[in-house]
Amino acid sequence: MSLLVRGVPVLMSSAEVPSAVLLEIEVVSASSFEAPLLRCEFAVLSEVLGDGRAALALDADRFSASDLWFATM
Repeated sequence: MSLLVRGVPVLMSSAEVPSAVLLEIEVVSASSFEAPLLRCEFAVLSEVLGDGRAALALDADRFSASDLWFATM
């Protein structure tokens, strides 16, 4: 499921993945889903994304919420 505001995705959810509320994780907001506004230490990305292959697909110093979402699918 995707929630669009003026044609721009602002929320994506999947029945296959538990929601952030159920996981009790920190929610980070970004002013754009597509702009590369986020950064994270590579070691943290590797830990969060699992086997490390998904983390390698991201530039840890500059990625978008969309990039992160696709890395988790």
